[in-house]
Amino acid sequence: MKVLLLNPRSERVKILRTEYMPPLGLMAIGAHLKHKCPDVYVEIVNAELIPEIETIELIERSNPDILGITTTVGCYRSALEIAKIIKIFNNNIIIVLGGPYASVMWKECLDNRSYIDYCVIGDGQYPMEQLCQKVSPNEIKGIASRDLQGTPSINEPVIIELDNYPDPDWSLIDSQAYQEGYNKVYGNSDAIYATISSQSGCKWRISTGMGCIFCGLVRPSYRTRSPERVWTEIKNLNDTYGCNHFWEVSDTICSSKEWLQEFHRLRPINNDFYFRGYARASEITEIMANYLKEVGYNEIFIGIESGDNNILRNTNKGSSDIVNLRATKILHNAGIKTFASLVLGLPGESIKSLETTYRHVINLFENGLNTLSVCIFAPYPGSRAFDMIKNRPELSDKYYNQDTFDWPNFSKEWVQYFCECSFQDIVNISDKFNELPNSFYEDNFSYIDKVYNI
Repeated sequence: MKVLLLNPRSERVKILRTEYMPPLGLMAIGAHLKHKCPDVYVEIVNAELIPEIETIELIERSNPDILGITTTVGCYRSALEIAKIIKIFNNNIIIVLGGPYASVMWKECLDNRSYIDYCVIGDGQYPMEQLCQKVSPNEIKGIASRDLQGTPSINEPVIIELDNYPDPDWSLIDSQAYQEGYNKVYGNSDAIYATISSQSGCKWRISTGMGCIFCGLVRPSYRTRSPERVWTEIKNLNDTYGCNHFWEVSDTICSSKEWLQEFHRLRPINNDFYFRGYARASEITEIMANYLKEVGYNEIFIGIESGDNNILRNTNKGSSDIVNLRATKILHNAGIKTFASLVLGLPGESIKSLETTYRHVINLFENGLNTLSVCIFAPYPGSRAFDMIKNRPELSDKYYNQDTFDWPNFSKEWVQYFCECSFQDIVNISDKFNELPNSFYEDNFSYIDKVYNI
């Protein structure tokens, strides 16, 4: 049996990080299949790294038994177009969608796209293993399929401890291609780069039962790999590929003080590794910052989202302007760069709140903030904000059972119904932020001018 795992080409004009961030989820599935199904040949293709026409040609030449495609907001239509072409090429190829988008939109996808056979919900390792072993999809945990009447249904996913999975298999990709992409962006010729993930899920979302209003990352539990296991992977990547710079892509590296303390305790005596990763501002204390620094962290990404406390409360962020400032100062004093992200257009946003946020960011820069990214909010699937706008009486018929969206227009409708300022007001302040040194706009709304055949 042959399985091809595909990362589709982004639909956006600006490719965010897929050029230099390997598809870690696909690499984890590939490793699991090689371990559990040794007779299965696994191939990974990242369509960002090859010309568009070559993607289809490559899949057709491979002619896999199963084509697994990861999906996000930025590549869903691209994934559908490829799937439709391949299904016409060979109707016997089983096409499976996974990733964050399909995990949430599985019902709408299966209702609207007859050429998609199944959707994987959550972790892909176990469902793909079962498909390769030809278990009936109706019996596989974590698979959404159609019943005999064609109605989509789901078998709830099984939650497996992360240490029970093998490490992502780097032999399935061309690591040098990602290294070149990383150096192009960051210009560090001494860095031999890899991505790792030690944790899954957000404690804040689980503890509050809802999390931040904008968060679309639906993970039902908080799980960690053991610190010993993570250090083993790091050392293996260093021994095999010479990697010395690691991007830790977990939602937050500071959710568990006990985990970070143990990770710190187990660090190599001569630690020449460097890390960057993510944390919540509310999790940053002097003790945590010292652990991070001594482990090798030189940059932490923090979502401050807003500088207006009313907006932060509306968003259920669990933070405040004081918390944002304290975290920035602590990281600066520890010698760790702070990269903050800002989201404009959250519920209740007004000209006053935008101006308050601007003053807050100036204060952060004066107290050690190094870099700021700014984006305009779009309510993505999986978030409470997405449900709020879909369920508006004025919009419910328009978006009923829809699986694709005009995201720029979706965002404008959100502002119309849930903000106290205009979309142009938000664009204007975004331009003002962009004029600040070390600040840039994350363009989520410029899409490639293309009609997708889906």
